[in-house]
Amino acid sequence: MCSKVTLILLDSAVERIPDKILNHPSVIKDAKKRGRNPEKILLDDSIHHSAIKLLQDSKNRGRPDIIHFCLITVLDSPVSERIKIYIHTVNDEIVRINNRARLPRNYNRFKGLIEDLFEKKVIKNDDVLLEIVESDLNELLSSTGCDVILMSEAGEKNIDFLKETIKKGAVVCIGGFPHGEFRKKTLKILKKHGFVSVSLGKSSYTSNYVVGRILCLMEG
Repeated sequence: MCSKVTLILLDSAVERIPDKILNHPSVIKDAKKRGRNPEKILLDDSIHHSAIKLLQDSKNRGRPDIIHFCLITVLDSPVSERIKIYIHTVNDEIVRINNRARLPRNYNRFKGLIEDLFEKKVIKNDDVLLEIVESDLNELLSSTGCDVILMSEAGEKNIDFLKETIKKGAVVCIGGFPHGEFRKKTLKILKKHGFVSVSLGKSSYTSNYVVGRILCLMEG
């Protein structure tokens, strides 16, 4: 039975440096400065912008800051204990975030933590704080038993529908990337689970703003 809200940050712009740009000067310089191997650091548009332009879908790559903002917002909320939190990455990894985790507020420390996660697959102290789970998006959605909501400016339902649905428990999917549309393969999986799209308005909102609105509805 569905009893909680599951928040999934979909197609999130979080990934290691792709092979295609491992030898790019901006990547080599960043890796040397940080004392890390190029293949083990996160792609970051603020540092590797000239390299990212060489990648497909470049406008939606290298934005771990979006996920940082969203996670801090969720974990700061008093309703976080009622939320299961997942990141679905652009490379289709599924990361589970413990809703009791205290993540670094410093962005560079956060990047280092995620880099460690990709290397070790799990970050823990007395409990597992973050882990890359052996699952895919389809399996994750199947395991919840919940209605699936996709937040989209083109959504056919409104905020009143959203409010009533999350009271019962639901999977709420929010894009973890800066521009454009969800990937076709992601939408195909959502369609298999009968997703309903919901819009907060005609404007395009940031991921962090949408997360905040969800939290406000849960707190109200």
